[in-house]
Amino acid sequence: MAVFYLMSGGDPQVMGSITRDLDISFLDKMKRNGFIEVGKLYHAKSIWVVDDNPRGGETTVYAITEGAQSAGTENPRLVYIQNPNDALSRFPSERPDVVVTDYEMESRYGINGDELIRRMREMEKGF
Repeated sequence: MAVFYLMSGGDPQVMGSITRDLDISFLDKMKRNGFIEVGKLYHAKSIWVVDDNPRGGETTVYAITEGAQSAGTENPRLVYIQNPNDALSRFPSERPDVVVTDYEMESRYGINGDELIRRMREMEKGF
């Protein structure tokens, strides 16, 4: 069963400015705000990042990679998917361990992160 995380790039409490020079890392902010269960994230074999904004998606992939390396764990297989509808179509066959998704994508793709997670959980019931 996959673990799902929903994030909002517009929430400065969670995301803040993401640069290499931050004292508090991106993942630390997510952990403090209840978005990350460290064991499940760092020990996952496959992690999907679904974000319609390539910069946001690439930043999330980078942050997860850096977090896994600093935790001394093996790098998970990270997949960045820009279109949430592509993620839905791939989900039944690829079944990632963790899905980290942006919330606000519906204006471009007709589905937001909350709906993406709801649909994926429905699919899992059939596995």
